[in-house]
Amino acid sequence: MSIVAEIKPTNTFSFKPNKHSVADFPMPTTRVESWKYTRVGAIDTNWKQAERNSNSTALENAIRIENGFITLPSTSIAGIQLTLGKDLSANQQETILSLLSKENRTDVFDAISENASNDLVLIEIEKGKLVEEVLAIELGNSSNMCMSAPYVFIVSKENSVAKFTVDFKGESEQSFHLVNLYAHVEASAQLEIHQLQNTSKNECILLRESISQAEKSVFKITTVTASGTWVRNELNIRIEGQHCETFLSGAYFPKQDQLIDNHTFVDHQVPNCYSNELYKGVLFENGKGVFNGKVYVHIDAQKTNAYQSNANIMMSDNASIFTKPELEIYADDVKCSHGSTTGQFNEEALFYLRARGLSEESAKRLLVSAFTSDVMNRISIPSWKEYVLQTLIQNEIITE
Repeated sequence: MSIVAEIKPTNTFSFKPNKHSVADFPMPTTRVESWKYTRVGAIDTNWKQAERNSNSTALENAIRIENGFITLPSTSIAGIQLTLGKDLSANQQETILSLLSKENRTDVFDAISENASNDLVLIEIEKGKLVEEVLAIELGNSSNMCMSAPYVFIVSKENSVAKFTVDFKGESEQSFHLVNLYAHVEASAQLEIHQLQNTSKNECILLRESISQAEKSVFKITTVTASGTWVRNELNIRIEGQHCETFLSGAYFPKQDQLIDNHTFVDHQVPNCYSNELYKGVLFENGKGVFNGKVYVHIDAQKTNAYQSNANIMMSDNASIFTKPELEIYADDVKCSHGSTTGQFNEEALFYLRARGLSEESAKRLLVSAFTSDVMNRISIPSWKEYVLQTLIQNEIITE
């Protein structure tokens, strides 16, 4: 096992009954179906276990996660309780163990996270609280060749409403973010998470998110990957209560030998629920994209309404996309559909813009903007949407 040169013992999960041994699990290969198109060579290297940056300071209204170590905001946010791992009560520890038990996946990355993680945070939204302020989470690795493995746990209590932003910032020449996020949305609660991944040329991300929903809850998530040499987003959603609504959205823009992989799993366990999934990719010179989205409808999940769509635009003959939307349905009274399209720009639209004075490059960027606009319009925080769009402009992906 070469992914971590040496794992130093941590007490992040001192309350957890069992930890898995890293040596018990192999690195996944392309023979594993879920890793068929994603090679792990970029992350299978001798990373250093992250160490705390003694110069790191608290942000005023955001959680800072630097090198995997978590610093809480300098000011409190009404309606939200933040607790670091070292300060957890016995009841909070039980809450975390309950969230961890919902995800039955066990592999080498789970084992590494359990053993190498240096910090966790539990975010609890108060029952019945409408949180007006958006809670931001900023992640960055400031040490070169380090691997960070933080845990974020979110509990949206009954009838609460809250929005989060998650910002992966490129701060090192080469590092690995191994991030685990768990969330439970209680009855009639609403939770939104909007994410931007814009890391430097040689930074890698493995983001593993596990979400569970109780009855009448609403969960929305958008993930925009603007840049990153190797990015894999794993999003597993369990719909456990009736009359839930779930919205998944993503946009990705790989180029220059970058790999961006989105794996989603929506598990409809009960009747009368709705899920809507929309992912769009724009693939540039030598960029590689992977989309694997699966919707699973249990035999008792009658009246399920599930929609899944993946569309891709190829900007170069050297780009590649591997897309696999899946439906596995065991109920007989459902409305489920999925689809995938891959193609190039409409030449007539491109000619129309060129004829009105735009350069070919500007015309293409304008068409990219139009192509991904329905994903961007799902971002319900105006300031965050503007921030995402400005990032894409700076990366020369879209035009103003």
